[in-house]
Amino acid sequence: MKIDISIVREISIPLGTYPYIEKGESLSKGIDLLTGNRSETGCRIHFDSLLVVNEAGEYIGQFELRSILKNFFGPAIEPLASHFPLKDRDSYADTIVAIDDWFKCECQRKSTTTIGEYLSVPQTLPSVTPSCHVLEALDHLLRTESSVLPVIENNVLLGAVRLEDVFTALAAGFQPEFNANYTFTTEG
Repeated sequence: MKIDISIVREISIPLGTYPYIEKGESLSKGIDLLTGNRSETGCRIHFDSLLVVNEAGEYIGQFELRSILKNFFGPAIEPLASHFPLKDRDSYADTIVAIDDWFKCECQRKSTTTIGEYLSVPQTLPSVTPSCHVLEALDHLLRTESSVLPVIENNVLLGAVRLEDVFTALAAGFQPEFNANYTFTTEG
């Protein structure tokens, strides 16, 4: 049996399976979607970003874990350094309690902000088509330092292809049974 994994269509995750959200939805809903998508063992988050669409369903950017950590949690940490300096290990427990209380209040306060406020929008919105070669997708992922690319055809968002999906497809070439089961072609 031959399976052509040379094109993105064969390794992409369809929209509906890959989580997406509208720009106007709340930050808390976005975080719920990300943390609700765990691996089978429940140990790690399965997706590190959500595709973000506008009201018309068009792809406009990504809501990434990195963006949340940098733009939401990052500024939350800065005031802590001046208010709760960790000068010695003895004050560590008291500091953690104070930080925890403050942080919970801050999370509640910002939970109604929208995804649009934390949206990662690169200068150009890199995307691939379903017929794009896997190596072309890899090139886009590496150049943009993205972990996921939207798969778009005729201005319709179809799904996503992740760096780990491309890696898995390419790594299959190192398996002994690879040559018997898979072929890469240069056709799109």
